[in-house]
This record gives sequence, C-alpha cells and structure tokens, in this order.
Amino acid sequence: MPKKPTKKTRKPKTKKNDFEHKMEHFGEEVSQLGKKFGNKMDTKAHMWKRQYYKTFGFFGPLVSSLFSILIVALFALILNYINLALRSMILTHISLFLLTNLGFFFMVFVFFSYMSFISKFYAKESDAWSPIIMALGIVIGLWVAVELMIIINASLGISVISTITLQISRNLLWVFLFVAILGYVVVFARNAEREHKKHVKRPAITKSKMHAYQRGDIRRLYRSSKEKILGGVCGGIGEYFGVDPVLIRLLWVVGSLVWGFGILMYIIAWIIIPRNPYQKWVE
Repeated sequence: MPKKPTKKTRKPKTKKNDFEHKMEHFGEEVSQLGKKFGNKMDTKAHMWKRQYYKTFGFFGPLVSSLFSILIVALFALILNYINLALRSMILTHISLFLLTNLGFFFMVFVFFSYMSFISKFYAKESDAWSPIIMALGIVIGLWVAVELMIIINASLGISVISTITLQISRNLLWVFLFVAILGYVVVFARNAEREHKKHVKRPAITKSKMHAYQRGDIRRLYRSSKEKILGGVCGGIGEYFGVDPVLIRLLWVVGSLVWGFGILMYIIAWIIIPRNPYQKWVE
C-alpha cells in the first residue's frame, strides 16, 4: 500500500523570531517618523522660500546672493580682527583669499540662486541640467577646499597634503564628468521608479478585515493606525477599552511627569505590542 502523504506542519514562531520581527517594525516606524519630521521641515522651508520669492520676485536670488556675500566678507573681516592678536600667517592668507575672491563668490551665489529659482518653475525640465549644476557645485567646493589646504600646508609643509591637493586640482575636470554622469544615472533611475510606482496596484483592504479585532476567543491588543501620533500605543489601548485615546495620552503624560518612566514604558510597549494587521497602517 502506498504511504499517504503527510501534511507538513508549520513550525511555530519562536520568541526570538517574534521579538526580531517586532524590533524590525519598531525600527521601520522610527525611521518613518524621522522621514515625516524631515518632510515637514522641507515643507516649511519650501513655504518660506515661496513666500520669499513671492515678496522679492525675480530679484529674490539677487537679494539672497548679496546677503551670502556679506556673510563671507564679514567672516573675512572677523578673521582679520582675530589675527591682530594671534599674528598667524594662515589666518592672514585665508582672509586675503576670501577678500580677493569676493567677486567670484558673488557670481557663483547669483548663478546657483537663479538656477534654483528657475527650477521652481520648470521642475520637470530641471532634470536635464540639474546633474551638471550639481557637478559644477561640487567642483567649485573642491577648488575652494584645495586652495584652503594649500594655504594651511604652506606653514605645515606636509608632503602628503601637497600630493593630495595637486592630484585633486589636476583631476577637477574628471571629477566634474564623473559626478555629472552619476547624476544622470540617478535621475534616470528615479524617473523609472516613479513610472513603476504608477503602474503598481496596492492590495485592497476589505471592510471585514478593517473591523476584525479578534482571533478565536481571545481579544487582541494592537497598536492603532487610526488614532496614531507616534507608535499608536495609546490609541490601541483606547480602542481596546473603548475609551477616548486623548484621555489615555493625558494619563500617560501625567504618569511620565510624576514617575518618570512613561517614555521608557512607551518605547517598550511600542516594541512589544504588535501593530493592527487589520488596519491600513499609515506611516
């Protein structure tokens, strides 16, 4: 008689794997919070720039360039003032380098400011020249760094620094070409990824799954996505007991101020309590 095929039993998840899984979720959510904070700061910066350009219009980049060159000139004058007591040749040459190249720096500030200004109105077309602008900025930054290293090394006399500065100054053109080509590769990959995301359909979440909170006879405690500020811990507790999450948050804050362990307990709860698998997790 042929043997009946035995059903393969799934191995239960070990505590270690479950803990690692929760730590991965915790790390992802902390990373998403950082991105969210960065996006908010970027949004505020864009709003400030928009208001700035709205106020000054076409002359906005020129005003910002004048402000930037005034900072450079002020920095050079402060170095001269400090150098009256120190009498350092390095500070003398650095301040002289900055003051003699103020016109060049001003032209650089104006150029990059207006390129950024134009990119606001032609965002799609800016991909055609943004890698070149980025490569040009890096090359100018390297040139300034090399000049400062040469000034400093004139007093130190270190042969390794002399060799490095010489090699960098000789290969600035190749650095420019390399960065520009790499920039175009990044632009191409980014556009391809955007097109791919447009055609990818996200799996739909049914209403039955959205309202399912039980497994068998055990009511599970989850972190909430609907009532989430940080990790959804207080929101999940509120949903579990049918209480307004705001009250849970207030009690948690009071407990943190009185006993001082609220923040640590929140992080531990964030790691231990799983997020609700039946809710669409909003990052």
